[in-house]
Amino acid sequence: MTNKLIIASVVTKNCLKEFLLTKYSCELFNKCNWYVSCDSQSAKELQKFENVKILQFDLEDGASDHNSTDKESRDRFLKIILNKFTALETALQENDYCLFLDSDMLFVNQISHNLADFFKTGIDYIVSPHYSRDPINEDKHGFYNVGMFALQNVDHMKQWRYLTENCENFNLYYEQKPFELILSNFNTLNLPINYNIGWWRFNNPRTQNRINQLALVDDKIMFGNLPAVNFHFHTFKAPGGFNPGQFLVDKVMGLLDDSKCEKHQQILEYYGFLSETTF
Repeated sequence: MTNKLIIASVVTKNCLKEFLLTKYSCELFNKCNWYVSCDSQSAKELQKFENVKILQFDLEDGASDHNSTDKESRDRFLKIILNKFTALETALQENDYCLFLDSDMLFVNQISHNLADFFKTGIDYIVSPHYSRDPINEDKHGFYNVGMFALQNVDHMKQWRYLTENCENFNLYYEQKPFELILSNFNTLNLPINYNIGWWRFNNPRTQNRINQLALVDDKIMFGNLPAVNFHFHTFKAPGGFNPGQFLVDKVMGLLDDSKCEKHQQILEYYGFLSETTF
């Protein structure tokens, strides 16, 4: 843990609690510097952290939903997404690489401290497949998840950003399907399945039994024979009034509760604190 992770993220008032849990749990296991694109309300809370560089943006009034039938709602969501590139560009101007994390993560273990070294071998992107075993769904939404990836060259994002800005014109799913398309131009390294463990990896008949692979072994959460690093799910909000990943939240929180690991108990305590906090 001698090297600091350089991390970019996007935060709005609706996901502020989730980001604080992401940041807290990640920093229990890793040393980090953050570049965060955020709205004014989130900026007021995040400015107290010395290791966070704030890049503030204006947030339009109204709901933003990536699956909405309302075009204005989808457009607002896209404008929020585009701040991802701002955070990454700023981070890469000051560092040799950057890891991007969505705001709804929960870490239970350390990220490889050699992450930056992989880029010295000619790797352009470190990426996270969905591992969903659902080819029809991935054909629409993209093979890779854009909630966790790393890159080293700001110029490599130009085509990706262009396709994202014009995703509706090209009938592409926001930044995620364009991400899959542009990666054909680069050398990529896949993160193994114990990273970025999203709820979508457990939600079809071919993958539902995977939930049984999550278990506590010697107070470490294991996913099969690998130690789980981080989970990807909403802990404090239900988009559209329903949280499809709640089953995974319940499973992981139960494992943390059963664990005697001090850091796991600290996560639960902070989770409880955030649950009772109003911003």
